[in-house]
Amino acid sequence: MVLDLGLMLLDLLLLLLVRLLLLLDRGLLLAFLQLFVLLRDGLLLQQLLLLLALLMLKLLLLLVCQKDLLCLDLRFRTIDR
Repeated sequence: MVLDLGLMLLDLLLLLLVRLLLLLDRGLLLAFLQLFVLLRDGLLLQQLLLLLALLMLKLLLLLVCQKDLLCLDLRFRTIDR
């Protein structure tokens, strides 16, 4: 009973996240869906939660920066020699 309630709440949360990601950034949505492909392939639950937390942090940054990541540059830069 408790497990069923937890799964229903998780499904609702995932549905809301997917709808929000569709509004904001399709690349973020693809990263989010890749997490569940990894889960299906046997990824540990702790690793999934860590990846989900990192994804939520990026989503929060997108909301704060209003889809313009110029206020916080997260890209890796290569050093030309």
